[in-house]
Amino acid sequence: MRTLLINLVALLLLAACGTREKEISGPVLFDATRDYPEKQLLLDEVADITYVPLSSETDSALFRGTLAHVSERTVTIHDFPRGIFYLFDRSGRYLSSFNHKGQGPEDYNFLITAFVDEARGELFAIEKNRIQVYDLKGDYRRTLRLPDGAWVYEAADGGDGSILLVDNQERTAALYAGMVDANAEEYEQPFVRISKEDGSLISYITVPKDFSVDLTATLQTAGISAKLTGPMHRLVSHRDGLLLTNQETDTIFLYAHDQLEPRMIHTPAVKEMSEKSFLNGYVEAGDYLFFEKVIVKAVENRRLPVPSVYYLYDKRENQFYEQSVGMRDFEGKRIDLTPKIIQPSRDARLGCLLLTVDELQTANADGKLSGELKRIVDEMPEDSNDLLMLMRFK
Repeated sequence: MRTLLINLVALLLLAACGTREKEISGPVLFDATRDYPEKQLLLDEVADITYVPLSSETDSALFRGTLAHVSERTVTIHDFPRGIFYLFDRSGRYLSSFNHKGQGPEDYNFLITAFVDEARGELFAIEKNRIQVYDLKGDYRRTLRLPDGAWVYEAADGGDGSILLVDNQERTAALYAGMVDANAEEYEQPFVRISKEDGSLISYITVPKDFSVDLTATLQTAGISAKLTGPMHRLVSHRDGLLLTNQETDTIFLYAHDQLEPRMIHTPAVKEMSEKSFLNGYVEAGDYLFFEKVIVKAVENRRLPVPSVYYLYDKRENQFYEQSVGMRDFEGKRIDLTPKIIQPSRDARLGCLLLTVDELQTANADGKLSGELKRIVDEMPEDSNDLLMLMRFK
């Protein structure tokens, strides 16, 4: 009997080990010059999906905008051209909307991003070199003034009363010297932690950098030359901390407990490539790391003129594939899993995407929807908001 019990315990331990996610030993090396086979997956194989209809019962709730932030209890939409913020709860109920776009001291003009701190009941609207803070009804509270030479590119709630910023000033100065005031006060490093209360500097996070490497592509059209940059995420949420990278130096680092650990490396070195490419961090789901390779070239007559190729790394097989992720209830819909999909939540486990009313109604008319998604679209009123899809990664 005792032997039988020991064997049973051993079998249970083996089963538990078999279901545990495979740990990665050392950094993953990605050869950007190779071609990889395609692996097809369905989204619900790597994520639990929830659809959230966002209320359109009143004219004030109707929006055309993008996801700014999805927090534990709040969904924030920003209409960039008009400057309007729309706030909903996580069930889709309309809460409030406000607009402070303008030139006044309590206004914002050109926003980079925004996030909600629910514990403080505040929305932080981030511009290039200042942050405007409002309550969740839109009443002005304070301004966090940053150095005049700051060039904020990304920002996220740092917790513990702080905000994490990615400052683009040093990179901009290296590539576009005429755009930067050399005498203006500036940050010393691209990764900066500041106070939520007054914007004062708390600390820097030092990450290897080499901004002499140019990752812009030149597009010639109608006799005009323009420099373009593809999607670039230097600050990406990770289950154990943050993924930080200066793409010019090839390596994606995990930042946790005040330490940097290399997690993925682009090979060959970006600076040595004739046609350059770079990586943007990754999204971890189940047995896979999902990421994109951005190719530094400009393509005319393309919606996104700087192209990307989408990949996954299979941790169990130790193999790379081009990703092809579809939806079980939306025939023909492809979901590109990249850091962009977790950017609104700043939660490595939560992907967020707006499915537009137009694409849903067209797909429904063509018989491409099924299940709960079809039921929701069938019941949509004539004037509806886009549908929020949340993906809880396994």
